[in-house]
Amino acid sequence: MTDPIPLQQKEPKARKTSKKRGVTRESLLDAGLELFSAKGFDGTSVKDIEAAVGLTPGSGSFYRHFKSKEELMENVVHREIEKVRNWRDLRNQAVGNSLGDRRAELIMEFRLSLLGLKEIKSLINLLGREYGHGRFPELMDQLRQLLVDESVEFSSEDFAADMQANVVRGNDPEALSSILISAVVGYHLANTFFDAAPGNVDSDRFVENLVDLVLTDK
Repeated sequence: MTDPIPLQQKEPKARKTSKKRGVTRESLLDAGLELFSAKGFDGTSVKDIEAAVGLTPGSGSFYRHFKSKEELMENVVHREIEKVRNWRDLRNQAVGNSLGDRRAELIMEFRLSLLGLKEIKSLINLLGREYGHGRFPELMDQLRQLLVDESVEFSSEDFAADMQANVVRGNDPEALSSILISAVVGYHLANTFFDAAPGNVDSDRFVENLVDLVLTDK
């Protein structure tokens, strides 16, 4: 997988850290995510990470919290995986058959999905930079399963019921789920990398028309 089109973004500024509290693992995780996303794993040094959290570059203070840059990367990905799972659970609780109107539920689900993608923009960019390089195969596989396979699986279960009830078109819930997820992710990436909505179609208009494409006339 080739590197994504680089975003015009500034390197993360050094975080102001309370002298009383000191630098925490969490601040290093935040800095690691932003730097790995912006510069790549190879392009980020331990000195960069130390500077980003207000430590003296080259002081070795980083190693009080993590044994290596690789360990930081692993912890960054695992933390973000848990965030995504928690977000997805909250989204499902908020949407699941709560409105009594399948169109309204799908619109809310896709709107929340777009918001969720914005929240993990740095994780997606990190994945784009590192996937296929062979350095972290297990981590990259976990991310693929989380962001692609599990999303298709969960959505296809709902669409199978919708098809049985003749609420949505088609008879292949996995394919429909894959198509819709790809459309939502593609819309998000176009906004992110090109800083413009495709065809100047805003997110509300995009989501509503996407949902109407799959609903039956019932």
